Amino acid sequence: MLEVGNVGQATAELDAYLELVPNSKMAQSLRDQISEPIETYFPTDGFPVTLASGESLSTLSKKYLGDALKFYALARYNELGNPSQVSAGQEILIPATKMAIEVRDRPAEPEAPVELAKPAPTPDITPMTEEQALAGWEKVNQAIADGNGTTAVDTLDGMTITNKDEATTAASIYIEQSRSLAGSDKSTAAALATKAGTLLLNVADDASGAMAALTTAIKLNPSSTTAQEQLVSAEAAVSDTEYRAGLEDYNKQDLDAAIIHWDNVLAINPDHTNAQLYKSQANDLKAKLSSM
Repeated sequence: MLEVGNVGQATAELDAYLELVPNSKMAQSLRDQISEPIETYFPTDGFPVTLASGESLSTLSKKYLGDALKFYALARYNELGNPSQVSAGQEILIPATKMAIEVRDRPAEPEAPVELAKPAPTPDITPMTEEQALAGWEKVNQAIADGNGTTAVDTLDGMTITNKDEATTAASIYIEQSRSLAGSDKSTAAALATKAGTLLLNVADDASGAMAALTTAIKLNPSSTTAQEQLVSAEAAVSDTEYRAGLEDYNKQDLDAAIIHWDNVLAINPDHTNAQLYKSQANDLKAKLSSM
């Protein structure tokens, strides 16, 4: 509720929860963030950071302030009424606490070695025309009809795919070919599964499908940094979607559905503090309602 700026209802729910669980530090922390003057909560001085893709006020709070639950205080500090309405590239002011300054000034860790892809043979840097794209799909479809998966994926590798439906179709072809090679050529099978996951995540907008494909890729080739990095992004996207779906169901008083969504979040990230809190609150409310 606080994440979407519903302060009144959040206050009422927190007060009700604290009557049931008066020693809940998490609930009291959120309640304090609503009521305490922000100038006493954080120092006046701050420094800006740019929100990266996949980051939120919760992740910034965890990183710089040591507690993801301080997201609402951070939102108030930035005069943001709806903490969920932030986006990559947005500048967020971080309170200049001792920990935040230490994190800001900490030397960046060296990047992990990047897995180099095999250079494509004589790539055509000229964008494909609509006619060329159509011809490419005709060749892919004919290869599939002939049972020649290698030709199909080789053709796809030379195509630029920006359409969601085409990305889904291409990913399914990569996955099928990956399965056929999993027993004989794990490295190639992993690369194909990674291509499928990348398409599903970045073009098809199917983070769940991407998670499945990328998990398979890592099982086939645990050293694939590309698959690992893409899987982190896919998990973050699925976790965010499931978390927000849980909030929506909770606001509708569909507690069972909300708990299922938050269980899905916690299956990906067992340390997701907000999901833990809301799931606990939903279970407590269910127990309270059943006793009436």
